[in-house]
Amino acid sequence: YDQGGRGFYALPNNALAVRMREVCGHMIQTGTCHAILGLDEPEIYWPSLAGYQLGLWDEISQSLGSHLAQLVKMWITGEKRSVLLLTGDLWQLSGFGGERPRMAEARPWP
Repeated sequence: YDQGGRGFYALPNNALAVRMREVCGHMIQTGTCHAILGLDEPEIYWPSLAGYQLGLWDEISQSLGSHLAQLVKMWITGEKRSVLLLTGDLWQLSGFGGERPRMAEARPWP
Protein backbone atom coordinates (compact mmCIF):
# COMPACT_ATOMS: atom_id res chain seq x y z
CA TYR A 1 0.00 0.00 0.00
CA ASP A 2 2.69 2.48 0.96
CA GLN A 3 4.50 1.82 -2.33
CA GLY A 4 1.44 2.21 -4.56
CA GLY A 5 0.49 -1.48 -4.87
CA ARG A 6 -3.09 -2.55 -5.39
CA GLY A 7 -4.87 -5.31 -3.57
CA PHE A 8 -8.30 -6.78 -3.02
CA TYR A 9 -10.01 -8.35 -0.03
CA ALA A 10 -12.88 -10.62 -1.07
CA LEU A 11 -15.39 -11.80 1.53
CA PRO A 12 -18.29 -14.26 1.31
CA ASN A 13 -21.15 -11.86 2.10
CA ASN A 14 -22.03 -8.20 2.07
CA ALA A 15 -22.26 -7.81 5.86
CA LEU A 16 -18.62 -8.86 6.26
CA ALA A 17 -17.55 -6.79 3.25
CA VAL A 18 -19.16 -3.63 4.68
CA ARG A 19 -17.59 -4.22 8.09
CA MET A 20 -14.12 -4.76 6.61
CA ARG A 21 -14.50 -1.81 4.22
CA GLU A 22 -14.97 0.42 7.29
CA VAL A 23 -11.70 -0.89 8.74
CA CYS A 24 -9.41 -1.18 5.74
CA GLY A 25 -11.30 0.17 2.73
CA HIS A 26 -8.93 3.11 2.44
CA MET A 27 -6.00 0.73 1.86
CA ILE A 28 -7.43 -2.11 -0.23
CA GLN A 29 -10.43 -2.77 -2.48
CA THR A 30 -12.93 -4.58 -0.28
CA GLY A 31 -16.15 -6.32 -1.30
CA THR A 32 -17.88 -9.63 -1.77
CA CYS A 33 -16.03 -12.34 -3.68
CA HIS A 34 -18.80 -12.26 -6.29
CA ALA A 35 -18.49 -8.51 -6.82
CA ILE A 36 -14.69 -8.31 -6.85
CA LEU A 37 -13.98 -11.48 -8.84
CA GLY A 38 -17.07 -11.61 -11.05
CA LEU A 39 -17.94 -15.09 -9.82
CA ASP A 40 -20.63 -16.85 -11.88
CA GLU A 41 -20.34 -14.18 -14.59
CA PRO A 42 -19.42 -15.01 -18.20
CA GLU A 43 -15.66 -15.05 -18.69
CA ILE A 44 -15.69 -11.85 -20.75
CA TYR A 45 -16.77 -9.97 -17.59
CA TRP A 46 -14.06 -11.36 -15.30
CA PRO A 47 -11.71 -8.68 -13.98
CA SER A 48 -8.02 -8.89 -14.71
CA LEU A 49 -5.80 -9.81 -11.78
CA ALA A 50 -2.74 -8.43 -13.57
CA GLY A 51 -3.17 -5.05 -11.87
CA TYR A 52 -3.18 -6.48 -8.36
CA GLN A 53 -0.10 -7.26 -6.32
CA LEU A 54 -2.08 -8.97 -3.53
CA GLY A 55 -5.41 -10.76 -3.39
CA LEU A 56 -6.99 -12.03 -0.18
CA TRP A 57 -10.04 -14.29 -0.36
CA ASP A 58 -11.42 -14.91 3.11
CA GLU A 59 -13.63 -17.90 3.97
CA ILE A 60 -12.79 -19.80 0.78
CA SER A 61 -14.31 -22.91 2.38
CA GLN A 62 -17.75 -21.33 1.93
CA SER A 63 -17.26 -21.07 -1.83
CA LEU A 64 -17.80 -23.54 -4.65
CA GLY A 65 -15.02 -25.56 -6.23
CA SER A 66 -15.91 -23.90 -9.55
CA HIS A 67 -15.19 -20.51 -7.98
CA LEU A 68 -11.69 -21.63 -7.02
CA ALA A 69 -11.20 -22.95 -10.56
CA GLN A 70 -12.26 -19.54 -11.91
CA LEU A 71 -9.76 -17.77 -9.62
CA VAL A 72 -6.94 -20.04 -10.82
CA LYS A 73 -7.84 -19.34 -14.45
CA MET A 74 -7.92 -15.58 -13.76
CA TRP A 75 -4.54 -15.81 -12.02
CA ILE A 76 -2.98 -17.64 -14.99
CA THR A 77 -4.52 -15.15 -17.43
CA GLY A 78 -3.10 -12.33 -15.29
CA GLU A 79 0.36 -13.82 -15.86
CA LYS A 80 0.60 -15.00 -12.23
CA ARG A 81 1.60 -11.53 -11.08
CA SER A 82 -0.61 -11.47 -7.98
CA VAL A 83 0.15 -13.07 -4.67
CA LEU A 84 -3.07 -14.79 -3.64
CA LEU A 85 -3.86 -15.63 -0.03
CA LEU A 86 -6.83 -17.96 0.46
CA THR A 87 -8.07 -18.33 4.02
CA GLY A 88 -10.80 -20.36 5.64
CA ASP A 89 -11.67 -22.81 8.33
CA LEU A 90 -12.54 -26.35 7.22
CA TRP A 91 -14.66 -26.82 10.35
CA GLN A 92 -16.73 -23.72 9.78
CA LEU A 93 -19.96 -23.46 7.80
CA SER A 94 -19.40 -24.95 4.38
CA GLY A 95 -21.74 -22.63 2.49
CA PHE A 96 -24.34 -23.74 -0.02
CA GLY A 97 -24.24 -25.82 -3.16
CA GLY A 98 -22.34 -28.89 -4.25
CA GLU A 99 -18.59 -29.20 -4.57
CA ARG A 100 -16.39 -27.28 -2.15
CA PRO A 101 -12.77 -26.28 -2.82
CA ARG A 102 -11.55 -28.65 -0.10
CA MET A 103 -13.29 -31.56 -1.85
CA ALA A 104 -11.50 -30.94 -5.15
CA GLU A 105 -8.78 -33.34 -6.11
CA ALA A 106 -5.46 -32.16 -4.70
CA ARG A 107 -3.24 -30.82 -7.46
CA PRO A 108 -0.50 -28.22 -7.59
CA TRP A 109 -1.19 -24.88 -9.16
CA PRO A 110 0.35 -24.38 -12.58
